[in-house]
Amino acid sequence: MKLHPGLPLALLVWAGTEKTAYLSALFVSTGPPQLFMETKYSDTRLDFSNQELEEVPINFSQYPYLEELYLENNCIEELNDIGELRQLKCLDASQNRLESIPASIGNLENLERLYLDQNLLEEIPDSIGNLRRLQYLQLSGNRLKSLPNSVGRLSNLTDLSVYDNSLIELPSLSGLENLSSFCTNINGLYSFPDLPLSLEWLNLFQNQISSIPATIKKFSRLKNLSLGRNKISVIPNEIAELVNLEGLNLYQTSLQVFPEGVAQLPNLRRLSMSKCPMSSLPATFPGLRRLEKLSLEETQISEIPETIASLKNLKELSLKQTNIARVPGCLMGLSNLETLILSYCKIREVPEFLLKMKGLKFLSLVGNPIERNSILRLEEQAKENGISLVI
Repeated sequence: MKLHPGLPLALLVWAGTEKTAYLSALFVSTGPPQLFMETKYSDTRLDFSNQELEEVPINFSQYPYLEELYLENNCIEELNDIGELRQLKCLDASQNRLESIPASIGNLENLERLYLDQNLLEEIPDSIGNLRRLQYLQLSGNRLKSLPNSVGRLSNLTDLSVYDNSLIELPSLSGLENLSSFCTNINGLYSFPDLPLSLEWLNLFQNQISSIPATIKKFSRLKNLSLGRNKISVIPNEIAELVNLEGLNLYQTSLQVFPEGVAQLPNLRRLSMSKCPMSSLPATFPGLRRLEKLSLEETQISEIPETIASLKNLKELSLKQTNIARVPGCLMGLSNLETLILSYCKIREVPEFLLKMKGLKFLSLVGNPIERNSILRLEEQAKENGISLVI
């Protein structure tokens, strides 16, 4: 759709005495007027989201005091003259068809939030480094192969997301002392990037990283770390020094042994090592006293060690599609266990204690070679004890 050249760009209709107005722009194709677009806005805010626009329907020079501009989910291809909005604090141009960003974006020195995700961008102008007040930068879902070095100058940045691009390497980001969240999953990074120690959330899922440096211990503020779907075969013991770590994702890495350092993490609550080529669990768990969720699906594990009973806070344990053939009595020690998934294992007999565990709410045994008579008995026991059983 295009703006009709013979019509005024906007009609402002004030609603009573409130400082609120409706910006109505008339759109036509080749015939009579077909669609009115109404956008509610205040003196400093314009929202043109979800309008199927092919271009920005305003002249930026006419809005020198604009602070918020929302253009997400349209078909806009360019943001020419965006640099004229010098008072802008928030720009959301996500989910459009932008192939480039003008260098004039560096003029937006008051910008605090910039959302350019889900576009067709192949590069970001170096002038982005001028946005010293920027706190949130969203560049995910584009075609970026690199980031300008100037990104490392965004000293007020707290959240940076560049996932789902084609990044092979990153510039140094170690100077971003306020950065707390960094997502660069689904890219092609070959090495652990140079990052600030201020991070609390780090997502490196699905890259080509093969090793984790021992300096990982310096990221003392980390609460969530995702390293899944990388080529990592060893986790350094120094990871045990991440005393604030609560979530760790090692899904589908190349780990053949349960990492010693991971077993010592004192405040870890969630751990996924599913689809790792691992055949056994450690004999002891010196840490992991606060672990609540443990996922070991599709590993080669064949036995559950007695010491798993030391994981007193465990609420969910998934051993789906492993080689486990026997349910050990040590599981009775998991007094807080609510969910137990043993589907598609090699279990033939189910001990009676399993369906008498007081806290258990959900049990999956589907896909095991259990006899029909036993299944009927288990179903009755589950019903009596209020357990949801899938078998």
